Amino acid sequence: MHYVIVYLSTLAILLPLDFAFLGTVGKKMYQSQIGDLMLDTPRLSAAALFYALYLAGIVVFVNGATPSNWASNLAAGALFGLFCYSTFALTNMAILKHWQWALVVPDIAWGMVVTAAAASLGGLLAGFITSRI
Repeated sequence: MHYVIVYLSTLAILLPLDFAFLGTVGKKMYQSQIGDLMLDTPRLSAAALFYALYLAGIVVFVNGATPSNWASNLAAGALFGLFCYSTFALTNMAILKHWQWALVVPDIAWGMVVTAAAASLGGLLAGFITSRI
């Protein structure tokens, strides 16, 4: 039950933050740089699978064991975001014509910020919830 609470708490932080970014800054950034590669409507099944797996990664590798240790989870979350988002952004730069540093740097920076926030705040939320049940 512990890991379910950490997972759902982390989800509650990650999704609103990422949707806010993707709906504003990210949307404009991607549209201006790679608009011709983008779908009119995202493939929701792929997005859902990404979030399910990414959240599992955060719980397993960052905040699952010690959810209330926000400082450690903040640092480890930033590193996990760096590694994961770098994999995506740098692979795209290696193989896609229009993927340039103007996308790589902000994408990786956002990955670090959103993952650090989700891991640390989600862990604190999980600690609060588990202390009440």
